[in-house]
Amino acid sequence: MLAYKTALITDSTCDIPVALRQQYNIHTIPLYIAWGDELQRDGLDITTSALIQAIKARLMFPRTLPPHVEDVVRTIDDVRRAGAEEVLLITVAAMMSDTFAIGQQAIEQASLPVTLVDSRGNTMSLGWQVLAAARSRAAGGTLGDMVQAADAVRERLVTLLYVDSMEYLHRGGRIGGAVRWLGTILSLKPQLLVDHATGQVEGATRARSRDEALGKMLHTFVEQTAVHRPLRIAVTHADAFEPAADFASRIQHELHPVELIVSETSAVSAVHAGPGAIAISGYGEAE
Repeated sequence: MLAYKTALITDSTCDIPVALRQQYNIHTIPLYIAWGDELQRDGLDITTSALIQAIKARLMFPRTLPPHVEDVVRTIDDVRRAGAEEVLLITVAAMMSDTFAIGQQAIEQASLPVTLVDSRGNTMSLGWQVLAAARSRAAGGTLGDMVQAADAVRERLVTLLYVDSMEYLHRGGRIGGAVRWLGTILSLKPQLLVDHATGQVEGATRARSRDEALGKMLHTFVEQTAVHRPLRIAVTHADAFEPAADFASRIQHELHPVELIVSETSAVSAVHAGPGAIAISGYGEAE
């Protein structure tokens, strides 16, 4: 694995596939799943599939917690020992998690200078920003170039989420402007939008079935994205591989993106989105 002067670190809500993380030398700090007093590290001690099975069995509804300050400091120490001289840390939206605030605290104890960026997103909306920074670095870019690359992608990102139920977002307090739908949805399938200016989850449209919801979601994505430019699109899911794969096939057929990623979301994100959730996140390349 190639060592860089600027280490790139993110958190476990970032849904970049493992192969790409390894290719671009991206370091990941896990958030925590809390089952009562027991803590499990996202992606290390518990997988998304195991978490979904436990939720479906109603054994207990878990909480999610940000990394400890010590976790962030330890990761920075690790990359320093590997030869890094500075760090770019890109986190899940500050409006969704205290991870950004933990990063701010860790900077005071860090053994290297740290540039901290609030992605104002999660899953692959965070992932695309991290990949943009990583690809800038791989092309010889400086720390400033990496931050600029991530910022430029964030400005063009469109992220939409389908959930089977608002229950999980409501329990986790992650619903933002979609709160107005609580108590009125009944059997409706909501489509939600991540506002990358604020990091909030907002209500978009509703549908009577998953297929209808995904169709509306793709229509909204096309309306809000510069589809005449080369597209980079990701489909993420929580225990919904087959419908997510079918959705990705439709995207490939209709939009012909230059890059299409399909991945399972993190356990932490699955806690809030719930079983069956499917998201699309992507952008059109700059001219």
